[in-house]
Amino acid sequence: MTKVGFFSWLCLLLWCTWLFALQGALVALDSFGPWVPDFGLLIVLALGVRAREDRVAWIALVVGVARMAFTTDPVSSVLVGYVAVAWTILFLRDAIELDRPAPRTAFAAVVALALFWFLAATRLVEVRQAGIFAPNAAVPWHAALATAAGALFLVPVLRNLPGLTPFVKSKKGMLA
Repeated sequence: MTKVGFFSWLCLLLWCTWLFALQGALVALDSFGPWVPDFGLLIVLALGVRAREDRVAWIALVVGVARMAFTTDPVSSVLVGYVAVAWTILFLRDAIELDRPAPRTAFAAVVALALFWFLAATRLVEVRQAGIFAPNAAVPWHAALATAAGALFLVPVLRNLPGLTPFVKSKKGMLA
């Protein structure tokens, strides 16, 4: 088995940071903004489907830490959201073969909606505690569809980013 060393964890943190910076830049564009996938969810999905069970939650925590630099969402909510996604992946990855394109795409769409609603609910609680009225958030179908498309096309690319291959086992069970 390949040991995941400090360099691999550092590469994961750096790739996540760059991807969240790219996500923020794309969201800032008026025409493309609503159609930006959640790159953090895609990284957790890409690595979590094939990583050893004891590493999946840690991968989600590193992704959450990287996202904290680029979000206004509550820190605990971001971390809990990504760890919940990781546990869901662990629970379902063998039962519905999340490594296959169709289940992975459907899973990403559903989880993207659930993660958005969870973060929106925690943000709403925080805003209401401050005494500020906030309107209900619109359902982000476009973001869920973009994340699903990202799961279909980007997950194989994200899985093979330089420095991240020690996290991933090949389909035959050997580490790749």
